[in-house]
Amino acid sequence: MIIKSDFTKRYEKIPVEIFNDADAASKLVAEKIAATINDKEKINQPCTLGLSATSSAIQVYEELVNLHKSNKVSFKNVHIFSLDEYWPLDKMELQSHYRFLKEYLLDYIDIPLSNINCLDSEIKKEDIHDYCENYEQKIASLGGMDIIVLGNMGFNEPGSHYNSRTRLITLNHTTRVSSASEFFGVEYVPFHALTMGIETILASKKVFFLAWGEGKATTIAKLVEGDVNEQIPVSYLQKHENLEVYVDYPAAAELTRIKTPWLTGPCEWDDKMVKKSVFWLCKKLDKPILKLTDRDYNDNGMSDLITEQG
Repeated sequence: MIIKSDFTKRYEKIPVEIFNDADAASKLVAEKIAATINDKEKINQPCTLGLSATSSAIQVYEELVNLHKSNKVSFKNVHIFSLDEYWPLDKMELQSHYRFLKEYLLDYIDIPLSNINCLDSEIKKEDIHDYCENYEQKIASLGGMDIIVLGNMGFNEPGSHYNSRTRLITLNHTTRVSSASEFFGVEYVPFHALTMGIETILASKKVFFLAWGEGKATTIAKLVEGDVNEQIPVSYLQKHENLEVYVDYPAAAELTRIKTPWLTGPCEWDDKMVKKSVFWLCKKLDKPILKLTDRDYNDNGMSDLITEQG
């Protein structure tokens, strides 16, 4: 099921679709990507995709492979650019984003090898500046990215500028700790990475942002309901005019319409909802339940609870 009520979305600054699970959403995104590829092929133009090595996109890539195997899409006119990559790193290491894309998508489609542009984790440091410039120029020469698929903002750390472009970046401690399990210890996580910049991402004609699971709930709340803030790079996506956000219910758990639905309109006041809302109100006002007044309920979107439950 997808929530479509506009009134319940009044706290949300960008469109977001909530699904029961990733399956239907991933299939929908894959079909939209395939349709764009086919439309570009009909007019004899290349289709340029930005792809991220994120678990959120795995099912999308699997669906694209299925569409290709069933002859519903060809990738012969597609050019692919990767979002980010650890540096330095052997490109066939388990943690390599090139290897990720290769194993989930590239090995199973008919894309020409010359059309695959993955950030080079083995490039020499002295060549990085010119390499990143050329990466940007190649995207531009193809008319820019038609679509970019995201589950994060690459390795753009807090403080990344709005006009940042593809570059080498130093990973902060938090990022390295979060990557520690991939490398079997934080001491093995590279200190640097290559990443598309904020401006590079926002220049894409279409952005799909995917998030599954409760671990993404805070990120989704900041993206959808927060303010644009350079300390929260994902919030920059609010500036994109053609953004689609797809999440499951656990990832949507911190959105107002899910977390505190009484603030967005009438609720079905079953026992679970009553307990949840009253506990929330006690915590918000720092009052015990017996001290709550009718005005407290009325001022916090819960007047219908008083009317219905007394």
